[in-house]
Amino acid sequence: MKSIFIFAALSLCLIGCSNDDDSELLGVERSLVGCWQVVEQYNYSHQEPIEGIQVIVFNSDRTQSFYKDGLLQYETQFWAKPVKDYGGYYLYHQPDVDYSQSTYSCTFEVAGNQLTIWESGCFNVSKTVYQRIPSLNEANPEVGVYKYEDHPTTLEGTWHLTKIAGGDAPERQIAAGDVTVYFNTNHTMQVVNKEDTEEMKPFMDSGFYSYEIIKTETNKLDNTVYTSINLDGKQCTYWFKDGMLVLDYGMERDAPGYFFKKLKFTN
Repeated sequence: MKSIFIFAALSLCLIGCSNDDDSELLGVERSLVGCWQVVEQYNYSHQEPIEGIQVIVFNSDRTQSFYKDGLLQYETQFWAKPVKDYGGYYLYHQPDVDYSQSTYSCTFEVAGNQLTIWESGCFNVSKTVYQRIPSLNEANPEVGVYKYEDHPTTLEGTWHLTKIAGGDAPERQIAAGDVTVYFNTNHTMQVVNKEDTEEMKPFMDSGFYSYEIIKTETNKLDNTVYTSINLDGKQCTYWFKDGMLVLDYGMERDAPGYFFKKLKFTN
């Protein structure tokens, strides 16, 4: 799944987070200086899983670094400028850009040991929450580990496609995070493929789809609830089994069935 991380740069020290000379920084910029680990991430209203250990470093010389799994990804500089008639601050990476006249903007807020950054553009709204950490070497390794619900019972939420069964092809396992599906309360579904190639989008193309509930039936023998839906013009049935969502297009008739695990967010 494509993650949104625009902030990055180069730390002068890989072990600690420097704050040697911040005399040229604004007060709000000094509050940014340090190491921050991504602990929550949202795209629109969806909370998204965090891929790996992601740390952003702000230094007192205005350099900014983004690390993933301990490796430097890219670098830039930063400036903070007040948002007119709002009271907050823009986070700039080019000092001469005017976000008030741009379709893209990036704002931030520091509250104690928590940093929140919001980005908005023509086709994207995101929010990333960071926790201050003492150094790169002290990032929490559990944050970037996928966690799944043991016994999901509702369709709404964030799901990873884990396997495809049925049809003429042999059963196929899908790597965690390659295909993410969001079921929303307004009967829409969003599909996000990590890569939009035929091999990497085994379910549906990335995009938004609508669905309608046709009927719900309960098996009297095992109390399994089967719900028939019209998903983007095609009828299928879903139910929950062995901790997974099963989306069945007719496995008994050699049509494919898709198996999903539901992401669990503990923050």
